[in-house]
Amino acid sequence: MDLRGESALSFINSRFSENQINDLLGVEATRTITKGQPLRKTDDEVAEKNIWILKERIAFNETPGDSLARLLDRLPLEQVQMIAKACEEVRISVNVRSELGQIGFSIEPEVLARLVDFGIRLDVDILSFGMVEK
Repeated sequence: MDLRGESALSFINSRFSENQINDLLGVEATRTITKGQPLRKTDDEVAEKNIWILKERIAFNETPGDSLARLLDRLPLEQVQMIAKACEEVRISVNVRSELGQIGFSIEPEVLARLVDFGIRLDVDILSFGMVEK
């Protein structure tokens, strides 16, 4: 499968600091965004909120579900739930990009069950460049 992208956990406007979240989860954020920080180098848009993000890339010949499973494996359930209660918003997302116009993927029941345990919404974003597989 020729897909690119990642699965990610985002804590938005947490009462915990970035360092506290890192310590509680035992991982370093892949990216943090501070309120007022420019979102891109090319425009004047700035972040309206603080965001802590942990990403797991979709590896070559891997499904988005595999990436999601790896992300969940890195996260201690009780700590994530505690941090989530201190946030304005929390989400787990699967972002997929492909040259193909026909994109589909599945997520194994075991991964879905683990996702339910976290009690966090799942966002799926698919960006296709529209070419058809031959």
